[in-house]
Amino acid sequence: MESLRELKKLLKPGQFYHVMFKFRGLVVKRKLKLLEYDAKEKFIVFQHQSSISKLLPVGESLYVLVPGWDMYIKTNIFSERKGKLYLYIEGLTPPPPFVNREYVRVEPDPNEPVRVKLNLKEKSLEGTVKDISEVGVGVIFDRKDLSEEDIILMKDMRKFRGEIHLPKACFNAVLNLEHITDIDRFKILMGFSIDAGKVGKRELQRYIFERQREIAKELSNL
Repeated sequence: MESLRELKKLLKPGQFYHVMFKFRGLVVKRKLKLLEYDAKEKFIVFQHQSSISKLLPVGESLYVLVPGWDMYIKTNIFSERKGKLYLYIEGLTPPPPFVNREYVRVEPDPNEPVRVKLNLKEKSLEGTVKDISEVGVGVIFDRKDLSEEDIILMKDMRKFRGEIHLPKACFNAVLNLEHITDIDRFKILMGFSIDAGKVGKRELQRYIFERQREIAKELSNL
């Protein structure tokens, strides 16, 4: 199925479909009633009383799962009014990465940030954690702390010894560089896999479990 028009065979007004998105790193799945699908204008309209837009960071997408089909419909919120959620279709996509993630990933509380310190030969780098799981972490570094030579060196080294500072614990870990993503001219995001050892893994599990509960509570109050 290459055309959005062909979705008319699968999207039936009056039936319920799962809409998925991320909130503070957690996967949220909502079952919503389809009111209308407009292939020409690229709109999907669902019945929904509360506000999903309050839960989404700017630029975050929502994904509609079509039963019996391997693809997802990638959308963003156009508007919410009078109990209707209007989603604009960006396109068709395979399952987004967060759907098939084996480990739970959470975003730290901004009031209790998680920090990572890395040893880069004769230099020490410190960054703020964007999200973290038992086996991986995304770290945001300020570009003022990173020269182009540092970035080249990190790409060559790949593996680093460092420290992970949770709000209530600190432990040593080996971090393997997986990817580098530009955020803007001020910040850069680096993704690492983590080997935290038994003690560190236990602290990570405790932190992620507690953070899950906090996020779930926040989600229920919105």
